[in-house]
Amino acid sequence: MTKDFLSVMHLFSCGAHGTEPDSKREYNINETLRLSSEQGLYPFVFLSLEKLYNNKNLNITPDDFNYLKSQYMQVLFSSMRKNAAVNEAICQLNKKGIQTYMLKGQVLSKLYSVPEARVSGDTDLLLSSPTDEEKACSALKEIGFEIKERPQTSHHAMCKRQDAGLIELHLSLYDEIFEDIWFKNKGEKHEEYISFTTKEGYTYNTLNHTDNAIFITLHAFKHFFSEGVGIRQIMDLLLFNKAYKDKIDWEKYFNTLENLRFKKLYNHFEAIGNIYLGFNGENVSGVSMETVCEILTDIETGGVFGKKDKTRKEFYKEATHKRSDKTDDEYNEYIERWKGKISFINRFFPPFEQMKKQYSILKSKSWLLPFLWVVRLFDILKYKLTPKKINDERLNLLNKLDII
Repeated sequence: MTKDFLSVMHLFSCGAHGTEPDSKREYNINETLRLSSEQGLYPFVFLSLEKLYNNKNLNITPDDFNYLKSQYMQVLFSSMRKNAAVNEAICQLNKKGIQTYMLKGQVLSKLYSVPEARVSGDTDLLLSSPTDEEKACSALKEIGFEIKERPQTSHHAMCKRQDAGLIELHLSLYDEIFEDIWFKNKGEKHEEYISFTTKEGYTYNTLNHTDNAIFITLHAFKHFFSEGVGIRQIMDLLLFNKAYKDKIDWEKYFNTLENLRFKKLYNHFEAIGNIYLGFNGENVSGVSMETVCEILTDIETGGVFGKKDKTRKEFYKEATHKRSDKTDDEYNEYIERWKGKISFINRFFPPFEQMKKQYSILKSKSWLLPFLWVVRLFDILKYKLTPKKINDERLNLLNKLDII
């Protein structure tokens, strides 16, 4: 964990809470901007940099500052435009008699000092009934959304429009493997729902406070177990738990974490919040500062969601195997059954949207799709023949946290 990463966490924390940043720190502006971009924290880091600049505590030219501010304002305008488009989509679903529940997104952004600065890559809506999927997709198509083909193993439909971005219509909270192996079929249990109102005055339904706290926490853990969690996700869950501390059923919450062997990981996230993210809570028992530093180093080196570290895909496969209660034969049979849900054609010739994620050149040259299907077959063969490098440091970290 570098000094610059500590500074970025401090600036992000102050921006998120709306507090004054430390003017006595030395900030390497280039590294600060690089790391805040890699971690998806720029809007809130800028809020702190703006306070430092206005108080003449930031060594940066007026032209450079104005450029940074213009980037920040673009983020805000885009966020407000997206929120309005998402509201239109939800009103359309309501008009068609389709009940949805917002997950994360604006449920969390309202807890930040500037809600519009918490930018989401997509909007997650849980369908009240999975049987409403086709009806919901048709309703959104009527107002200009493009409907993506849902892979057979996916737990959400994908609908996209330029101003709204991607809306994911969830049939369940988690995919099958995470629900079965990592969450032991305890993550999907949710009860009555509540409504909330955003800063713009939009009113939506969401999970109740306890179920939301469990979902937000397990969602952050899901990313940590797969390829990487972000600092903002830790801030999300701690802000939510603090804001609704009097409404959360803490016995149910901690029983869920204990039963899944996640309590130690939560304690370390809470310690990160207390030490580095401005929560200033009491000391958390059973926390190792060495492990705290390992978690933060893992976040820094992986970037947001671990995208910088290519070894993490192999880590996830190995960690999932170790987390399961199955023998090698049982586990392999389970995975093959799961893969069997994907049709032969889609397994070897995936749809365009899926290919576009793997081969970004398709975004501008869609006519290359047939050629890249062939390239993909060779890539698969190369992958099968190449010795796999597994991130042992991450496996050791999960062992320390009693998760595997």
